[in-house]
Amino acid sequence: RRRLGALGAVVLLGLVVFAVVKITGGSSTPAPPPVVAAPKPFRVVFPEGYTRLEMAQRVEAVAKIARAKRHKPVHISKRTYLASSGKRVIPGFGSKKRNLEGFLFPATYDFLGSTRSSQLVQDQLAAFGKNWGRVDLAYARKKNLTSYDVLIIASMIEGETIAPD
Repeated sequence: RRRLGALGAVVLLGLVVFAVVKITGGSSTPAPPPVVAAPKPFRVVFPEGYTRLEMAQRVEAVAKIARAKRHKPVHISKRTYLASSGKRVIPGFGSKKRNLEGFLFPATYDFLGSTRSSQLVQDQLAAFGKNWGRVDLAYARKKNLTSYDVLIIASMIEGETIAPD
């Protein structure tokens, strides 16, 4: 009788635990929040040799594609890109406001629908600064050329050459 009573108690206890687990959802710890995938970025490619206007036109084309594909607003446009890439003082190139032509680094940039043209321009300027910092200007300084002179000469050479390298 004792064994039967103990077995009955264990079975009853098991049923109570099973019922509690079923009612509460099976866990005393809260369920982790659902994983939300990060939005897939859009991509804009600025080839070498593009002028500021050509970059703005590329921004407009990519924004149009992005709106069509995702059916969501995109905050970059040709107009805002041109406004954001207007004249400004460039650190390391004197205190004069300069046109950003030649300072907008050609590369591939990812952006989200919420990215503003000013952020894209800032990314291009940051990439320019990073790459320009690797240029050895010792020879140019010996010839009394400024950093801006070197940039202009490099742009002229790039525009005149046929071969990509």
